[in-house]
Parts: sequence; C-alpha cells; structure tokens
Amino acid sequence: MLCSVACIGLYTLGLIPLVYAADAVPPPAEHPSPSDWIVTLGVAGRYGPRFEGSRRYTVYGLPSVSIRRANEPATFSAPDDNIDYALFGSPWFKVGPVASLRSERSDRSEAQLLGLDRIPWTIEAGVFGELWPIENLLRTRVEVLHGLREHAGTVANFSVDLVKMTGPYIVSGGPRVSIADYDFMQLHFGVTPAAALRNGLVQPFEASAGFKSVGYNLSISYEWSQAWKSTAWQSYDRLVEDAARSPITSKLGSSNQFSLGLATQYSFGVPLK
Repeated sequence: MLCSVACIGLYTLGLIPLVYAADAVPPPAEHPSPSDWIVTLGVAGRYGPRFEGSRRYTVYGLPSVSIRRANEPATFSAPDDNIDYALFGSPWFKVGPVASLRSERSDRSEAQLLGLDRIPWTIEAGVFGELWPIENLLRTRVEVLHGLREHAGTVANFSVDLVKMTGPYIVSGGPRVSIADYDFMQLHFGVTPAAALRNGLVQPFEASAGFKSVGYNLSISYEWSQAWKSTAWQSYDRLVEDAARSPITSKLGSSNQFSLGLATQYSFGVPLK
C-alpha cells in the first residue's frame, strides 16, 4: 500500500504534497509470515511557498503512517507522489485510487491577500496510473485529482522519474507537468471584481483551463537498515499561462516555486495473531 508523506534525512542536489509513499521502505530483517503486516511510521518537514503562487516561504511538519501486507514487495515512490493504493497491476503497471490534502490560502498567511477570496483546506481524490517502460529504471505516472469542496476543480499531474539504486542509496529525478480545469484555475488564480475592489492592489482576472506548471523533482534516499530510511528532496515548479499571468502571481507573488523536503521513516512487522 502506498500511503505516506515525504521524508527527513540527507541533503539533495538540484532544485514540493510532499507526500512520500512508504512502499519504498523495505521490510524488517525478520521474515514475517504472509499474514503479517508492515507498518511504517514517519515524520516529514517541508520548506516551500505558503500557497501556490506565493513568493513567501514557510516550514511545514507532518507525521505519516502506512500499512501494507508483508508479502507485498516494497516499490519505489517519488517524494511528491500523493497517497495511493494499487487495486490492479503488476510489477511494471499499477492503477488505483489516489488522494491528497491541499492547504488553505487566506490573508492570515499574507497581508497582501486582504480582501481576496479565501481558499479553505480541501481533500482531493481521484485515480492514478503508473507504468515502468524500463523496469526498475524509468517510471511514468499520472494522477487525476478532484477537490471534494464545491468548485475546487480538477488537476492532472504528470511525472517521469529516472531511478538509480546503488547499495543503500536510491537516487531519482525527472520532469513534472500539471494541467487544471477552469474551476481549479479560477479558484487559485482568478480574481473576481468584488475581490479586486476589496483588495485594492490587483485587477479582476479570469483564469482559463490549461497548463498550470512545469518543473522537476530530485531526491536521494538512504537506507540506514532494513527498518530505517531517510530521504531528502528538492523540487521546482514554474507556473505558466494563466497561473503565471494572474495578478496573484505576477503582482503579489512569484511564478517560481521552490521546495525542500526532509523525512525519516521506521518500518516494523505486526503479526495478526
């Protein structure tokens, strides 16, 4: 089962929700029976923009927990993979449900947002598909997520990762592309006439559906033992098209979105007896 947040440990080179799947953590040294479960507990920290399009940064801390059967092989997951569970698949292909938590945006995080419409916390749910064109070396993945709040919209995230496993190290990285529908773009980057009047710093703006961002993610993991694992990552996203043209981004924020993450995880077997 893939189910975790992203990671604390080593420093990574290169250039952000923040979710690192626990399937990448191998089982403990013992050989539990097929009826046993592997539980992974973790803690993660992330330094990144306060909201999408912000030029101000903050630190987030999140715990994580995941469970999988001991007879399910541990598989690679990128730090920015969202929480998922493979219902169907094989070692080179998987598909199933996926979910994430999208943070809020309000004038409590930045005074310049005063008067603009608040974006509350929301859960996003959808489906993911994962394909390994080259086994254990090249992975492609797509996630389609829809916000469960009204008018939260839909976003599709595409990623490609080159994965290199050398001894206790796992190094990975590759490009990222996100596309969103009208509701998502208008919620995060649009400015209604009433909001513009209340704010006084920006003009009304209607955001259209299309490409939201392009970028990449780089990560490095180190397996201290068969139970302990640490990961560090750095990511960069460049907001494009209406996400970049929005006055929220161009006037109050920035189209350049950098993130750093560190996490550590501990896995142990739990018998059903």
